[in-house]
Amino acid sequence: MDFTPDVHQWAQQNFGSVDLGDPRRGRRMVDCAARIATHPEKSFPQIFDWDRLRAFYRLCDQQTATLQAIQQPHWEATRLAMGELPVALIVHDTTELDFTSHRALEGTGPIGNDKGRGFLQHNSLAFSPDGSRLLGLAYQQLKIRHPAPDKESRRDRKKRQRESLMWLEGIRVTGRPPQGSMWIDVGDRGADIYEAMEASLAVGHEF
Repeated sequence: MDFTPDVHQWAQQNFGSVDLGDPRRGRRMVDCAARIATHPEKSFPQIFDWDRLRAFYRLCDQQTATLQAIQQPHWEATRLAMGELPVALIVHDTTELDFTSHRALEGTGPIGNDKGRGFLQHNSLAFSPDGSRLLGLAYQQLKIRHPAPDKESRRDRKKRQRESLMWLEGIRVTGRPPQGSMWIDVGDRGADIYEAMEASLAVGHEF
């Protein structure tokens, strides 16, 4: 498979400094990212031949291949691009990853109407103000939904890890904008809480 220079350069820029415990894994990550970016609409078995697919799965199965380890260079590159604009929007929202049919998969939580199983993926996606330029993910979280216990008191609820805290984490971890750049947090009604507005102002954002 041939890559355009832009795609391979993008993969190198966003994943070239990934530390997965072995330089060969880092090079494979760049190669896999370029292949996926070339055909983002296709499934992995359609993108990779059998040998490369097995190598990709082995790479993903490494204990060092965490979400943060793989994406940290991309988050940092996105924040640098945000800082080069006078104004950048950070759109925070959660999507559900549905793995209900994958019955052998462990570690999932309830999704949807609580009959499905999967994960919550909370994205902090950066755009230029006019929407013409997608800058990338400033941060991303993968969480498991924990159902509220029966007869939970208001005091106990405040101690429990609430889903609304994902908005706070997304805002805080994105960090403070550099001088001359304004970062604006955007959210739906899930972010319509005082703590989110407080977190935004604490790191020098608007909302």
